[in-house]
Amino acid sequence: ADGMQAEDRVVAFLSREPVLLNAYERGMDTHSVMAELLFGVTYAEIVAGRKAGDKNTILLRETAKRIRHGWNYGMGPRRMTEVINVETPELDWNNEKSFAAFAKLESGLPKVVEWRENGRKYLRTDRVWYSPFGRRRKFTGRIGHETDKEFFANAPQGMVGDHINRCIAPIEQRLNNLYDNLAVMKYDTTEDRQLGMPLLQIHDAIAGQCRPEWLENVKEIVVEEMQTPLPLWHNGKQLVIPCDFKSGKNWQECG
Repeated sequence: ADGMQAEDRVVAFLSREPVLLNAYERGMDTHSVMAELLFGVTYAEIVAGRKAGDKNTILLRETAKRIRHGWNYGMGPRRMTEVINVETPELDWNNEKSFAAFAKLESGLPKVVEWRENGRKYLRTDRVWYSPFGRRRKFTGRIGHETDKEFFANAPQGMVGDHINRCIAPIEQRLNNLYDNLAVMKYDTTEDRQLGMPLLQIHDAIAGQCRPEWLENVKEIVVEEMQTPLPLWHNGKQLVIPCDFKSGKNWQECG
């Protein structure tokens, strides 16, 4: 069960960036929106190419995703060139392309730029920051670029992690209640009950297992809890991160 574009949605709400917020309101894929901004390919072409399984289109979207996440969190263009050339050497990326991409993001997402600048200023007046969940984080390192990057990443990554952790306990409790109702006659041992449970948290996702005959019941519970609103609002609407639920006999089938 994966939180769809979870960190990106948090950044959109924290920064109040209209490009991102409007895209989410319209049900668009923001990584494809960014591919359009960075590479000049239309959004419709990106969406159609992904559906058709076109490798070049998929590569452009994934590269746009990688560039903007790095940019969001303060990565420099030269470092971005190194990352892209390791992850996708077939692109033959260079510093000129990274600088051009970053310039497009600076002009295309001005509210994210403002959010980061406000973060820099805050960090130089107060080293302690409280997330909307109330989590306290003190930045103890020497103030500079590396500390700035920690600060930029802390809010979206920390909030998503807290959100997923917050979901696990009610999911487990509701699954226990479900098994109490469904398993009384057929399964009644501790070992059997443990065959349906959350197994681990993977940053913005939860992995678990259950008996095949209980899958739909489990899906309903997990999706409902994963889509619990976060304590962030914009124009009277609270942030909800959609849940992408997949199942299979093994990890590969769930991919």
